[in-house]
Amino acid sequence: MASALSDVTSRLHEADGDAKVLAGGQSLIPLLNLRLAGPGTLIDIARLDELKQVNAAPDRLRIGSMVTHADIEHDTAIGARWPMLPAAAHHIGHPAIRNRGTVGGSLAHADPAAEWPAVMVALDATIVTQSVRGERTVPAADFFQSYFTAALEFDELIIRIDVPAPAFAGWSFLELARQSGAFAMVMVAALVDLDRSGAIRDFRIVLGGCGEKPVIPSLDRSILVGQRASADTFAAAGRGVAAAIEPPSDIRASAEDRKQMAAVLVQRALAQAAARAEGRHDA
Repeated sequence: MASALSDVTSRLHEADGDAKVLAGGQSLIPLLNLRLAGPGTLIDIARLDELKQVNAAPDRLRIGSMVTHADIEHDTAIGARWPMLPAAAHHIGHPAIRNRGTVGGSLAHADPAAEWPAVMVALDATIVTQSVRGERTVPAADFFQSYFTAALEFDELIIRIDVPAPAFAGWSFLELARQSGAFAMVMVAALVDLDRSGAIRDFRIVLGGCGEKPVIPSLDRSILVGQRASADTFAAAGRGVAAAIEPPSDIRASAEDRKQMAAVLVQRALAQAAARAEGRHDA
């Protein structure tokens, strides 16, 4: 069990790629049990309290990598300014998993069906890592490379996630799963801004479960920007997203089913985000 961050980075470097970091263990322990991972060195970082801090400032939120999903879910200060974060946390597994699993561990695992990768890309977050060479920052959009593959060097550890101040007034996070606590078949993180006339000024859509990493669909911006926030507008956006993506088929859903789910979820998420943005204008 490591007692200092410098101890972790030194041991990772010395292991030369044959080490794994144990944070909450909700992803790593099942891999070890199934013999899908067998590192020569296992580094437990449970005592590194400096990685368990949450710090909110006017211009950004800093989340230590050992902060649990439940910490985010129940943090009222985060919910007031970054409400998508606790909303997404509530979808992760079951309470026992949320109480043990960590934000940094989930990001390092890089499961494209997990909530945090899609949310952090949507919120334009930055992943901060540490090694014997010092700190390195990676935009979330560049951090996830493929299935279970992140832009982490063999001797790097995620130490925190920096989330900028909210850039959009309206937000929504929705997902579809076969049962509560199961991995999502499709998830949508949507952000919307409206101008004073009620027309859509800007938007951002990120999908999870629809590719090897979080997907930012290639959507003709004129479908939304400058248009009135209406059911027809959002339905057109949903159809456009479904046409733009190439989701996989697996045991949870076929590619065609995922396209249909994405169309519906995008329509609902945009409507919800726009309603919240309108509420901000009226407040």
